[in-house]
Amino acid sequence: FSLTVATQTFKYGLDPDNFVIPLVASVSDVVATLSLAASIGIFYI
Repeated sequence: FSLTVATQTFKYGLDPDNFVIPLVASVSDVVATLSLAASIGIFYI
């Protein structure tokens, strides 16, 4: 995922550091939050 985003941003002449790092951090935050919510739902219900 991050390799594809980095390649595409570089292809369009943009700095990949300005796009890849925030995007990967945001996606990982969402995945972690959903995983925690799912595990709490499974174990406590």
